[in-house]
Amino acid sequence: MQMTRRQALTLMAATVATPALSAPRRITLRPEAVETMVAGHRLPMLAFNGQVPGPEIRLTQGEAAHIRLENGLRDGALVHWHGLRVPNRMDGVNVLTQDVVIPGESFDYRFDVRDAGTYWYHSHYLSYEQVSRGLFGAFIVEERNPPEVDHDITVQLFDMLLGVQSRHLVDRVEDEPIWL
Repeated sequence: MQMTRRQALTLMAATVATPALSAPRRITLRPEAVETMVAGHRLPMLAFNGQVPGPEIRLTQGEAAHIRLENGLRDGALVHWHGLRVPNRMDGVNVLTQDVVIPGESFDYRFDVRDAGTYWYHSHYLSYEQVSRGLFGAFIVEERNPPEVDHDITVQLFDMLLGVQSRHLVDRVEDEPIWL
């Protein structure tokens, strides 16, 4: 079949006018046990991808989030997207919206990020322990047309209560604490 000049020009115009379709960026979060130095003390922590806090996730408003949780812990894991409007089945709340991801298994979170802003993500399985030991991170949704700024810096504050004698993370109120 032979193409006319008009058909070729129409095809070229349509190709130029159509935005390039790109595959969504895939992000992996792997919770795992780590040991870190804090104020000269070696502490057992939990980390996403070896980092405390976890890696900053930065997407653009309207983009699709494709985030795989690969559980490297010896315990269950979930991720809750604090403040983000996500489908209920992607909300990471144990038993209510999602089953826990058992050790060695994975789960794919998929949702559109509709609202620009600064949010955070964190473990929602045994969160009283897992978050206090480091399983959290920043989730930034940039505006489609962001304002011009000199610097855009994310700051996360995190305090830790240590026992004086054993230099461990305090789990009980009776421990004599020191603040770092």
